[in-house]
Amino acid sequence: MARATHIYNAEYPIPSNVLANDVIDVLHLHENLLTVQPQLASYSEISSTEASDFDTYFDNLDYPVKVYKAIEKIMIIPGIGDWGKYPTTIIVTFQNTIDGLKSRAVASAGVVVTATYTVNKANKQGSKCDTNDGDSLGDDSWILSQNVVLECSSWLMPFVKQNMEGAQRNMCQNLVKLASLQ
Repeated sequence: MARATHIYNAEYPIPSNVLANDVIDVLHLHENLLTVQPQLASYSEISSTEASDFDTYFDNLDYPVKVYKAIEKIMIIPGIGDWGKYPTTIIVTFQNTIDGLKSRAVASAGVVVTATYTVNKANKQGSKCDTNDGDSLGDDSWILSQNVVLECSSWLMPFVKQNMEGAQRNMCQNLVKLASLQ
């Protein structure tokens, strides 16, 4: 079966009353990334395998990886409540970085999502922040940048892409809000 790849990049403004380090701290607490997923049913930390410890995607050995098993209930048939949801197991690997986080999620049917989340100084000229609440970028502004690569079979791509983009957008906005509470 042919595989397809979709790349999703977005930037989210960090309000001036929120410290960049607070956003990084929120990212480094992996439970925050897991629990802001609306489809999440449960999760638990599992031991990392040698394969994830030496995975070239997680290239900086100064920062160890942590692995979680998450169960999400994905809506397959809308309108019939929980009967229309299908539970899927996802193995999620996180690695903290100095300016954010790297992650890889591997789900059933060969769906793989790799993502980096970094806190950067805003580049006012080229910045295209995804904001719905009128936040503007000041002179000393920071952004949460998100770079996501989705890989799956070509026939699954339209469904997975739609779900992934909406979930990622909501997740980053909620993480910035969570950092504002610190």
